[in-house]
Amino acid sequence: MRKIIIVFTLVLQAFGFEHQYIHKSYEDAQSDTDNYIRVAGESTKLGFITTEYDGFVKKYKISYLKKNEKIEALYIKISASSIDTDNSLRDEKMNNETLDTKKNEFIIFTSKESLVLREGSTKLSGILSIRSKEHLIDLNLDVEKEGVIFRIKGKAEISLKDFNIPDPSIAIAKVKDSHTLEFGHVINE
Repeated sequence: MRKIIIVFTLVLQAFGFEHQYIHKSYEDAQSDTDNYIRVAGESTKLGFITTEYDGFVKKYKISYLKKNEKIEALYIKISASSIDTDNSLRDEKMNNETLDTKKNEFIIFTSKESLVLREGSTKLSGILSIRSKEHLIDLNLDVEKEGVIFRIKGKAEISLKDFNIPDPSIAIAKVKDSHTLEFGHVINE
């Protein structure tokens, strides 16, 4: 697997595109409406008060091969410890227990098919790896073209159980298993 990643990285550096994003804070990541990755979930407190929470990824890379109006070999590498929920206690539990970021440094998505850049809605299948557990997911994409740029917005539902992620619930708050991944990315024509 390591040899494949090294070869893949060399090919992308020679023929593809790689974008690295680093945001300084939750607010900085939240304010970038073009290029972002957001995780959203719900918890129920005391058995009847349901609230939403979210987190933004502050450090990630996106790599891909672009041939005309087709994106191939999409690869997204997230620094797991850079997910910021704007709540230090929640972030500490997420890093130490839920995602165990010392052992599982990255969350990785690798597309299984190509994406044709044209306006409209489409799906893109790929493998998402969290805590060394891989699972096939479908990204629901909306593509808009503005002049020479394509704006891609995507969303996927994931189950914490599918990735063997320990239940992050606490005594007074039950966390829902289903979480939403959302992202945005801008590509020049």
